[in-house]
Amino acid sequence: MGGAYTVLPYVAQFAVGKFAWLSKMQMADGFALAKTTPGPLSIVVGFVGFMAGYNFFHASLSMGR
Repeated sequence: MGGAYTVLPYVAQFAVGKFAWLSKMQMADGFALAKTTPGPLSIVVGFVGFMAGYNFFHASLSMGR
């Protein structure tokens, strides 16, 4: 393990701790997604981006895209 997996804690630190784009449980879902899919960094960053838009715009699916 390494590579992308070393960047994911930094993504979590900023997405959850600094900007509050996601909850801790949503980020845990993102980590689970990383473990089950190829290309973990791109998948998780896409998930974080979607969830940030979704949460920021009050559960708007169109803004999450």
